Amino acid sequence: MGKVPVRAKDAPGFIVNNILAHYFLVAFHLFSITRNFELIDRAMLEFGMPMGPFELGDQVGIDILYHVQKNILSDVFSAGMLEEMIILNRI
Repeated sequence: MGKVPVRAKDAPGFIVNNILAHYFLVAFHLFSITRNFELIDRAMLEFGMPMGPFELGDQVGIDILYHVQKNILSDVFSAGMLEEMIILNRI
């Protein structure tokens, strides 16, 4: 199969979800500073990612992103912007 096993400590979610949760956490922090979704997405595209975090969030769904962040990063996650988007039905 060409797969390499990865050792990881016991934690909620899958390894990729944990990586993405932190990716989005940093993206939201950068947004709180820059207030510019496009700038952050463009920077990640230039870095070599297939899409920026906010485009990816649109693809995944804001409601799904909210639940992943809330469950995996419950100790540091502030739901403010995502929760507001869900309440306003902007998902």
